[in-house]
Amino acid sequence: MIAPAHRFDGLDQKPLFFIHIPKTAGGSLQSFLEDRFNDSEVFQGWNTMDLARASESDLQGKRLFRGHFTAQQAASLSSLELEWMTILREPSNLVRSMYDWIRSLDPETYYSQSENAARQRGKKLIFDQIKSASDMAIIAAQELSFRDYLKSDSPALGLVRDHLQTKMLCNLDVTDRDWWLDKATANEKVCAAKHQALANLKKVQHLGLFERLDSSVAMLCWRRGWPYEGLGVRRHRSNWGQNKPCFDAEESESVKALLPQTTNIDDKLYRSARKYFTSNLPSLKQHS
Repeated sequence: MIAPAHRFDGLDQKPLFFIHIPKTAGGSLQSFLEDRFNDSEVFQGWNTMDLARASESDLQGKRLFRGHFTAQQAASLSSLELEWMTILREPSNLVRSMYDWIRSLDPETYYSQSENAARQRGKKLIFDQIKSASDMAIIAAQELSFRDYLKSDSPALGLVRDHLQTKMLCNLDVTDRDWWLDKATANEKVCAAKHQALANLKKVQHLGLFERLDSSVAMLCWRRGWPYEGLGVRRHRSNWGQNKPCFDAEESESVKALLPQTTNIDDKLYRSARKYFTSNLPSLKQHS
């Protein structure tokens, strides 16, 4: 069972490590967090590769890490005595949101900034490998209906579609592309690692839910000793914390049958997260 919520001493706060799972309003939350730290205290990388290649000097004096990092990376920085934070989302809605987002991307403009940074750091080959897989995912999603997107055996699609929250919270190294090139191998590894994700969930001091964003951020602020004025004026998008329908009426039955293939492992993780989150709400209400 996760430890009961308690308020940390604001004068002795540990560095915050925000595991930003895609499509959980993390971009807006990153801005919210950055406002509470000096620029020099914020690690400037934003994805797994940035953190994987960071030197000791890059990490020195940093008190906020926020981006598409993983629990495996947080654990590797144990000497920094980090406080972990993440937001989870109902899995079927996350899958649909990811599909809609991928379909909106232009591969060339989306990756131009990251490519320039990779070239400057001598990591062009690694970037090209990741970009190649991502390009395949973008193109495939743009050409497929949601039903066919769920049915696809493309490893590139599977990387961002299948059990994404478990992948980011277990101890698999997502920068190692070999294990996810084959869908069957990837699913086998994720299934074997699901218990690691559940164990790591209990290490997350600041655990929130997309569907309860206001309460999630209020809990974070209370525990960190920050003033909380609500999220209304800070929202970058009007649908924060709101789930759209996962499927159209005409495809509902076939999609319902396909969704468990991509969400069944995440479903268990999300139920556990919801239980932990709900158990800590009384602590927040007593001090609100």
